[in-house]
Amino acid sequence: MKLKAIGKSACLSALLIGAAGGLEPVACGDLPGNLQSFLRPVPRSYFEEGKDNFFLAFSPGYIEAPHIRYGGIGVNGSFRHALSDSWAWDAHVGVFSGGGDFRAGGRSASVAVVSVGLGTDLEYKFYTSENIFLIGHVGLYMPYTYQFVAGQQAGSPVTLDSTSTVMFGIPIGLHAAFDLGPYWRLSPFIAYIQYLGGHTSSSYQQNEQKVPSQPPSNPGFFGSTVFGADVSYMPWRLYFGAMWQRTPASRGNPPYDSFLLQFSWEF
Repeated sequence: MKLKAIGKSACLSALLIGAAGGLEPVACGDLPGNLQSFLRPVPRSYFEEGKDNFFLAFSPGYIEAPHIRYGGIGVNGSFRHALSDSWAWDAHVGVFSGGGDFRAGGRSASVAVVSVGLGTDLEYKFYTSENIFLIGHVGLYMPYTYQFVAGQQAGSPVTLDSTSTVMFGIPIGLHAAFDLGPYWRLSPFIAYIQYLGGHTSSSYQQNEQKVPSQPPSNPGFFGSTVFGADVSYMPWRLYFGAMWQRTPASRGNPPYDSFLLQFSWEF
């Protein structure tokens, strides 16, 4: 299965992969300017050469940062192909939709977000025993986010209408698998994704009229660390997981935390 997390930027424009600056006229506060979506490889410890696996997951998520609480639900699909008894390749796509309320400095707004993430990973099983497996992975990830203001931004003459952002990152991680008897398996994991920048554009309005947009910006370099675990019931190929993502303060953006539950099925 894969997990997906979310997080975002310094003003309203960065709700889910936002730009880190330049929106002082809108409702600026200490929002995390580096929220993002994150998908990790499917936590399957079997490497049967030539075998294909498909996964479908549903993921309710929640983020908490200064001045904002944000929630929603995602749907993820995964494909995995075992190249040998030690190597596997997987590809995944995820869609997340949600919303939240922003409040800071006497200003407020309701914000809605749709985020799409595309990724691919190469997995390597470097340790195995009768009941324990250790698997590392590295890959590429590209999240795209469209964020729009769904409610009024009180206390500001110039308001943000929408923001779209595309970013590029390199995830690397490690997960283990421990058999808990003939039917159950525990799979803890840790991952880190380094974002290498991207492209953010925003549109604004004043008195219900469009105003000239600022030049596109680069969200910059930042990284996130992810911790979590899955419990799987092997006879039914069901996976239940939870994840916590931590993004530290960087480039004037405060830290934020993301929490995610995931329920997935292998077929």
